[in-house]
Amino acid sequence: MAVSKTDIANQALAYIGEPTIMNVNDKDNATARIVNSVYDITFREIARDHEWNCLKRRVEAALLTLAPVFGYARQFKLPSDFIRLLRLNGHDIQQRTDTYEIENLDGVGLVLLSDADVAKIQYIAEVEDTTTYDALFVEAFAVLLGSKIATQIRQDEVKSQGLYNKYIQVVLPRARKVDGNERNKQPFDPREQSRWLNARVTGTFQGGIDDL
Repeated sequence: MAVSKTDIANQALAYIGEPTIMNVNDKDNATARIVNSVYDITFREIARDHEWNCLKRRVEAALLTLAPVFGYARQFKLPSDFIRLLRLNGHDIQQRTDTYEIENLDGVGLVLLSDADVAKIQYIAEVEDTTTYDALFVEAFAVLLGSKIATQIRQDEVKSQGLYNKYIQVVLPRARKVDGNERNKQPFDPREQSRWLNARVTGTFQGGIDDL
């Protein structure tokens, strides 16, 4: 079943023992106003906490004609829905040896500065279509949202801290594990595995898979 923004809000309200609401955007409802006031910032926080498959996108960033003032040869315009960079030109940013920076350029927005000729990026996006969210992402989002509204709606610091601990210690690690299992960057090849095991025993492995 498709999940709406109001569904996520109501799941968060259920975690703190509050009645559901009809519409999270209802400005005449005090509870809805509180939830809506922290909804977007909570989304961006959780989006930066993990490499969520349901939030990933890839594009070739547009090269700007205006070069950086100093330090890099080129700068590229990042998408308007950009939240977090994952990969640049096919390389995980945690494993890159070359340098890059992300800055805010007046009149343009976020830009990526690099010496590379192109900037093919994979990134976490601010996806507004809640119907595309993974179930584990929805649960983690609702728990974190509940931790933020517990104090404002119920003045309950204990509940707020308890939900935050649940998010950090239980919900987020489980989501990371399941979500991570859905990424297989290099298909398993039994011939390569067999050759590698033989090399561990004999110490004679040379060449690649095409040499078999």
